[in-house]
Amino acid sequence: MNCVIKQFIIYSTGAIILRLITAISVLYTIKFIPPDEFGVLALLNNLIVFLPIILGLGLRQVLAIEFFNIKNHWGLVWELLVIYLGFAIPAIMLLLYNLSWLNQILFLNNINPKLLILALLTCLINFFPELLFQLLRFQNRALLLAIIQILMGIMVATITIHLLVINQLGLASVIWAQLITQGAATGYLGYLLVKNWSSFKKPHLTTIITYLKIGLPFIPNILFAWLIMACNRWLLNWQSDLTSVGVYSLAENISLMFQTLITQPIMHSFLPQAFAKFNQNQANLKQIARQYNRFACWFILFFVITIPASFMIFKPILCYLLPTKYIQALPLITPLLIAQAIFAGTYITSASIQYRKKTHILAILMGTSAMISISINLWLIPTCGIYSCAIAANCAYLFYFFAIQALKNYFHF
Repeated sequence: MNCVIKQFIIYSTGAIILRLITAISVLYTIKFIPPDEFGVLALLNNLIVFLPIILGLGLRQVLAIEFFNIKNHWGLVWELLVIYLGFAIPAIMLLLYNLSWLNQILFLNNINPKLLILALLTCLINFFPELLFQLLRFQNRALLLAIIQILMGIMVATITIHLLVINQLGLASVIWAQLITQGAATGYLGYLLVKNWSSFKKPHLTTIITYLKIGLPFIPNILFAWLIMACNRWLLNWQSDLTSVGVYSLAENISLMFQTLITQPIMHSFLPQAFAKFNQNQANLKQIARQYNRFACWFILFFVITIPASFMIFKPILCYLLPTKYIQALPLITPLLIAQAIFAGTYITSASIQYRKKTHILAILMGTSAMISISINLWLIPTCGIYSCAIAANCAYLFYFFAIQALKNYFHF
């Protein structure tokens, strides 16, 4: 238990420091980048988040599942890397060959092709730092992992500011900073791989099929969760303009602080304790689940009350920090924070479903929630603009929360 608490503190502290570094970097960057270019950056960041999910084939999750079943851990890492490179390199080459088509379909030709090439290269190497992080987690090297992530955050901020102010590369500064920083982390992973070259294993066809069967089902789960957050930016770009995308993206980035401070600690601390309690009280699963349902409701209610009150206190500070051209993002922060609180509450109330390994139910509900968010935005963006995104996020997460409750009552989870 002491080890779990220690790692929780390290991860949480590292995440908070990293988020503060990112926030400072963003506040400085937006002084040099107008809202329309910040909107372009938001769309590129969507691609940098989305595409690696597909390219990764769920192989990082395979590492988590197979880590304790295979003694040759570095052999497993080598196998996963060979599988990844065998798929990802041809896929990126195909996208580069069809760059104009990709730009038209995803960005309506609003993206400079050179920026898009940098983004695709960043997507390609994203897998390596993430695989390194996964490996360090399961090796219980929390402190080293936190240090690497903080150093990467400092590198991104420093390189971005240098390229933006000294070299005056504009929007490209941010993408170059991400590419260089991830390349540095990839270099460290390469150093570790060279040290463990004797463990190299080329995966057999049966091994590849086995790993893909394990990894591929993770893709829709991740994509649906990501889609609820990210689809708003795409729809704003299609139905409004890049200035709206930039303003909304800033408000969303501020609201995502809630994930760092609340949601992620819940994921790492509450669920293991809940599973242990379920396991120790098999005869009282329904009663414990009801207790968690009540706690989730009180949790959400608490933040529905405290978030608007807290915003009124911090609003003058935000007005001082934000450039005038981004002030219209302020009314979005409170509803987006409340949406994050509702989503955090779902982690509490869904504990019993996860314990019973009925995660496919959560994937279906998450997919339905994403469709609800998209539908509401398609309906409201022409009339409500950026405010429709806050409405859609809250409706999607409320549906997800209450649908979980309804299914639990129906199936007696």
